[in-house]
Formats: sequence, C-alpha cells, structure tokens
Amino acid sequence: MAFTVVAALIGALIFSITFVPAAIAIFVKGKVNEKENWLMSKARSVYEPVLFFSLKRPAIIVLVAIGLMAVTSYQLTRLGSEFLPKLDEGDIALHAMRITGTGLEQSIEMQKQLELIIGELDEVERVFSKIGTPEVATDPMPPSVADTILIIKPRSEWANPSKTKEEFIDELRHHIEQVPRNNYEFTQPIEMRFNELIAGVRADVALTISISSNRPAIAP
Repeated sequence: MAFTVVAALIGALIFSITFVPAAIAIFVKGKVNEKENWLMSKARSVYEPVLFFSLKRPAIIVLVAIGLMAVTSYQLTRLGSEFLPKLDEGDIALHAMRITGTGLEQSIEMQKQLELIIGELDEVERVFSKIGTPEVATDPMPPSVADTILIIKPRSEWANPSKTKEEFIDELRHHIEQVPRNNYEFTQPIEMRFNELIAGVRADVALTISISSNRPAIAP
C-alpha cells in the first residue's frame, strides 16, 4: 500500500510538470484574462472585514482562541478510544478455538462438522477455513485454532432482508453451539488482521494477567 501511494505521488508530479504545461499551450487559445469569479468575490467581501477586525483587536481574538481550545480540550477527555465508526465489511471472520493439544486430524473433523452447519444458513454464500500455521509462517497458530471466513450473500438475497447483522450473528452462534468442545470469536477479516498487527491480538479487547510473587526469600 505504501509503495502504491508513493508511486501515485511520483506519477502525479511527473504528470504535472510535463503533460499539463504542454496541454495548456495546445488547448488554451486566445487572450487569457485572470479575474475572480462571483464565488471568490463573495468570499472576499466576507473575509476582508473579519480580517481587519481581527488585526485591530488581537487581544479579543487570542482570548477567544484560548476559550475554544479549553472547550475542545475538555471535550477530548469525554471522547471514547475510537473516533471512527466501525466499518461493516459484509463478511464474517469466525475463530474456532478447541482444547489445547487437539490433533490435526481431530481438528479437521470438527471443522468439517462446523462448516456443514454454517453452510445450511441461507445468508451464507460459501465458507472456507484455515487450520494451524500455513507454509509461509506469517500467521502462526496451533492445530487447535481455525480461521473460518464466511462470505455473506447480498442482503437483497436474504430470506429476511430486514434482519440486522447482529441478529444474524446471534442466530449463527445458536447454530454452531451444536458442535461441542469449541469456543468461538466473531470479528471481520480486515478488522481481525489490523487488530493482530496493532495489538498482537485478534479481538477488540485484550486482557493481560500478570502474577508476581512477593514471597520473601528463605535463607538456607
């Protein structure tokens, strides 16, 4: 992504200093007069009086700026940890976590049963999974953990288009609870990767428990 942005900026720079001047010389003909349009004239008529008023009364402007900064600083303390709304990606990423030490063969059988149950839902177009660590070890996981991606149909194809995604997840949770010895975590594919890259965990909230021993040392 970073390479794409840099390449686009370099391309725009080259385009602006090569093609744009040549295109202006070819297509812009006749006498060219520089003048303000009606929008700039209206903006200037409003901006100039405000500018002159501000230059004549700097103390008032500074006090107003300090007041606005104090109000915004107070509002900043009342905000949550996230400023952007949660993006609905459409699809669902489901983590199926089994008992630690579950073998690969057993995990595959449990995953097949899970996918059969998920595939029975009308809202699901297809489902696929990844168990354990791939050949390129960018996402190391034990065989007891499976990433399950649910590709959801367009809402117009749902039996009940008015059903919300939260209601569908509740229905999905009810169905997959039929598979025993599984714990589930629901998220979204892109959101899951970003959480893992930023915080090292896949969930929105992570709990770290540390235990320190303050027992005094016993002399021999």
